Amino acid sequence: MNVAIKYFKKRRILCLFLGIILISGLITGLILAINSKNDFLPILNNYQNNIKGLTLPNLLIHFSILAFLLISSLIFLNIPLFIGFIFIEGINCGFLLTIFTITFKLKGFIFAMLFLSFTNILFLVFLILIFFKSLDITKNIINHFISKKDNELVLFKLILTALILILIALISDFILFLISPKILNIFHFLLT
Repeated sequence: MNVAIKYFKKRRILCLFLGIILISGLITGLILAINSKNDFLPILNNYQNNIKGLTLPNLLIHFSILAFLLISSLIFLNIPLFIGFIFIEGINCGFLLTIFTITFKLKGFIFAMLFLSFTNILFLVFLILIFFKSLDITKNIINHFISKKDNELVLFKLILTALILILIALISDFILFLISPKILNIFHFLLT
């Protein structure tokens, strides 16, 4: 725990910046949901009837996103792509939270928080951790070109760490894929 606190303290300005991006996305999602609530209310009411067969196919999507972002760190595109993905995840979370809350009031808010905790929050944590490793990889590559030092071992360790984080994210997604529909079905009563 102490290591994690030191790790995030070292990157606190970057964490603050990513938090601002995420909150901006949440607010944007909230505004979009309020402006288009009449379009989505029938769909959400239908969703209530179909929740028994809910599955969460995020495994392939999350793997594709994380792998693409890791590869982008090798060609220096990682910063705008990561910021964009975090903003989009914020929009997604804000939109779902608002639509569920408008439709089902407090029960919808509780269900949306449960739903987002199973589908987005853990992924966001891994996304941010991989972003940090991706920045380290990019910084290492730039230092290699500038100083002409042989940093291949350091680069290999950084890439290996990022790959391990992606593997852990996929394992957590797979576990969530197996258990979250069952847990969300338990809380289905919130939407009735």
